[in-house]
Amino acid sequence: MPIVTLSDGESCKVRRLGLFELDGIGSEVLGVYRYSLLLASGQIVEDTYDIRALTYTPTMPDKPANEIEPNSPEWFQLQEFDTYTAALAHEKLRIESYEEYVGDIATYILNNCLSPDDRNRIIEASDWDAVYTVAIVPHLTEEGIAATLRDTFQGFIWEYGSTGRADAIGKREGENGGDSFMGVGDD
Repeated sequence: MPIVTLSDGESCKVRRLGLFELDGIGSEVLGVYRYSLLLASGQIVEDTYDIRALTYTPTMPDKPANEIEPNSPEWFQLQEFDTYTAALAHEKLRIESYEEYVGDIATYILNNCLSPDDRNRIIEASDWDAVYTVAIVPHLTEEGIAATLRDTFQGFIWEYGSTGRADAIGKREGENGGDSFMGVGDD
């Protein structure tokens, strides 16, 4: 189990999460805002509304909504304003859902990766950063996968004299000068 040093100067054991352990943990995070758009052809399409891409802020028409004629410039302005305000409300909910998700993940890590005594020692932001960094599964790289395969399936690869099989599994033509990515035959 990896060990980190917390701000109190004492060491702390942190369990590393499994590769898919966080799947299904935490609240669902809302996606981007999508809205329906009526094209001139009469076709209705769904599109993504990106508030950050706007070069101006849509405004409410000067006329009251009940006095606006359909398909008038004010009507289109009102439609755009309504879409904009709905997108703003959705973005606020999306941010709140993400904050809830992050909190759920933090709670899961604290409850499942630290001993009960060590949980109370997380005081500084640097303590949490150290625990989180160790608990989260590291980014997978080709080298990491190759090392894992070498360590895990070593008996299978070497036992049967199957360097040809290992090369067939791990060979990357044109990469690494044609050497096996699993390191087979790299004496």
